[in-house]
Amino acid sequence: MRRKSFIIIFLLFLYINVKAQSYSTKVEVVSSGGIESSGGNYSNFGVLGETFTGFSVSGGNYSSSMGFISTGICFAVSIRSHPKNQTVCEGADVNFSVTATGTGLTYQWQKNGENIIDSTNSTLNFVSVSLNDAASYSVIVSGECGDTITSDTAGLIVNALPVISISGNNPVCAGAEEIYNTTTNPDYSYEWAIDGGNITSGENTNEINVAWADSSEGSVYLQGIVDSTGCISDTTVQITINPLPVIQSIFGESTACTNTSLTYGVADIENSFLWQASGGEIGNDTINMVNILWEQAGEQEVRLTETNSFGCAVESIFSVNVADGELLDNPEIKLKFGALLIGTNLLDAFASYQWYNEEGAISGATGQFYELPLPLSGEYYLIATDNNNCKAESNHLVFDGSESYSSILAYPNPVSEELSILFPERDNGSLNILLFNNTGQAVIINSIKNGNYLEKINTADLMEGMYFLIIESKGEVIYSEKIIVQH
Repeated sequence: MRRKSFIIIFLLFLYINVKAQSYSTKVEVVSSGGIESSGGNYSNFGVLGETFTGFSVSGGNYSSSMGFISTGICFAVSIRSHPKNQTVCEGADVNFSVTATGTGLTYQWQKNGENIIDSTNSTLNFVSVSLNDAASYSVIVSGECGDTITSDTAGLIVNALPVISISGNNPVCAGAEEIYNTTTNPDYSYEWAIDGGNITSGENTNEINVAWADSSEGSVYLQGIVDSTGCISDTTVQITINPLPVIQSIFGESTACTNTSLTYGVADIENSFLWQASGGEIGNDTINMVNILWEQAGEQEVRLTETNSFGCAVESIFSVNVADGELLDNPEIKLKFGALLIGTNLLDAFASYQWYNEEGAISGATGQFYELPLPLSGEYYLIATDNNNCKAESNHLVFDGSESYSSILAYPNPVSEELSILFPERDNGSLNILLFNNTGQAVIINSIKNGNYLEKINTADLMEGMYFLIIESKGEVIYSEKIIVQH
C-alpha cells in the first residue's frame, strides 16, 4: 500500500514539473523488475538513485539520475519571428520566412487564407514575382503535441514595371540623323544610351534624335523609371548601320551659256542616280551622265543624288556659271585668197574655234583660219566659243568645185609659233622664202622646190618684234609682207 502511494505521489510530482517546463510526457518503456500498468503502457519507477539493470529502451530517452526511464517528450509550438510585409517591383525575387520552436514542426503557407500547394517549408520563395502574386501571406505551424499556431499576416505589394518599347528606323544609313521614341508617360523618367552614334537632342525625354556614325552596327538602349516607386525596366534595340555610297566628283564645264546643252556625269554606274539642275532642263536624270540645256543666266548648280543598294544616298554639287549667250555676235566667214576661210567679226571673248563641214567637226581645224583642200568643194562653217562656253555659229559657205584662187597669203599676223604661207596654183619651180629682222639680218632662209600650196615656218624661237617676209622666184621678189612676232 505504501509502495502504491509512493508511485502516485511521484507521478503527481512529475506531472507538475513537466507542466511547469511546458512539455508533456508519454511513458512507453519497459525495464526489468517493472510494474505493468493498464492499456499496454509501462512505467518502472524505483528508488531515487537506484541503478536499473537488464532493461530495454525504445522510441525515447531515459534519465538514470531521476531513477526512471521516460520517452516521447514534445515541446509546444511557439513562433518567435513572423513574416514581414514587403513592397517590391514586378520581377523581383521575394522570400517570406517564419522562425518557430517546438517538437516535430510542420508548415503550411497560405495566400489570402488559402493553402498554397507544396509550400510546406519555413520559407516561402518567389522567383520573379508578378502582379498576380500581390496578396496577404501567412503560415500555419503545427507540432507533434497536436497544437497549431497561425503566424501574423504579411502583405506583399507588387508595383508594376514601366512599360517601354523603342520605335524608330532600323536599319539606318551611316551619317543619318534618326528619331527614336517610346510612349510618353508623365509618371516615368527616361534614360537613353547609344552605341555607334550620338544623341543630339531629347536625352531625358521620351524622344531623342540620334546621329549615326560610319560603322556597321549600333544599338539604342532605353531605361524607364517609375518616379513614384523607383521600379525600372529597360530594353535594347540592335541597329544595322549601312554604308553610304562613295561620293563621286561631277565632271563637266563649270561655265556655260544660255540655250547651250552641255554634258555632265560621274564615272561609277553601280548606283541609281537622280540629277537636278537649277536654271536648266535635264534630258535624262536616271543614268550616270546627263545633258543639261541651260536656260537661265547666273550662278547655277548641278546636283546629283546617288543611292546604293541599301537605300543610302549621298549628294554631290557642281557649280556652273551660266552666261547670257544672246550678248554674243555671230562670227562671219569669208573666202580669202582663193582657198583660205577666215573668220571675221570675232570678239575678244571668243576662246576657241571649231570648223565644220557637212560631215561634222573637222579634226585639227581649231583656229581662226582654215585652208580649204583643193579642189574647193562642200559646205563649211565656224562655231566660236567664248570663255563662258557660249557658242556662236557663223554663216555657211558652199563650194561646187569651180572656184579658183590667186595671190599669196601669209598668216596669222601677228604670229606666235608658226607662220603659214599659202600659195596659188604653181608649177614645180623653186622659191626662196626669207625672213629678215629689223636690222636687215636674214633669220630664216628656206628654199622650196616642190609644188606645195602651203608652207609653214617655225617662229617659236624668234624674239618678239617686227620682221619682213620676202618671197623670191627666179631672182625676183614676188611677195613681201611685214610680219609681227608676239609670244
